[in-house]
Amino acid sequence: MKKGLLLVAILVAAAIFAGCSANSPATTTGSPEVKKEAAQGAAPQANSEVKEIIITAKNMGFEPKVVTVDKGTEVKLIFRNEEDNVNNLVIEGTSIKTENVAPKQEQTIKFVADRPGEFNIINTVSGMNGMAGKFIVK
Repeated sequence: MKKGLLLVAILVAAAIFAGCSANSPATTTGSPEVKKEAAQGAAPQANSEVKEIIITAKNMGFEPKVVTVDKGTEVKLIFRNEEDNVNNLVIEGTSIKTENVAPKQEQTIKFVADRPGEFNIINTVSGMNGMAGKFIVK
């Protein structure tokens, strides 16, 4: 009898917990642009293909130093950290950035290049301010 009551109490608690979380908004991961697009539905895109770009941190710099895409391109940016210390990648003038990436690790972010211009690529980790590049949207 006690086992039956305990089982019923656990099931009721689980149902209440599940009901509370069902009304919570869904969470997404990635860059702020990805979160914004996920909340609004399908990502706006002029090009139907995803352009995969790999930017590597090595020898105290970014390789390649310059990346160019067309406006409207959906970008899958893979940031590889081949250094022996933590690095990140920030595209200034946008909300596009990686987290701090551990040595010999990588992080992928997705976004739509929806604003034309030339944007600086920098590393904001202390002591790494010499790392720079350009992200150009035509």
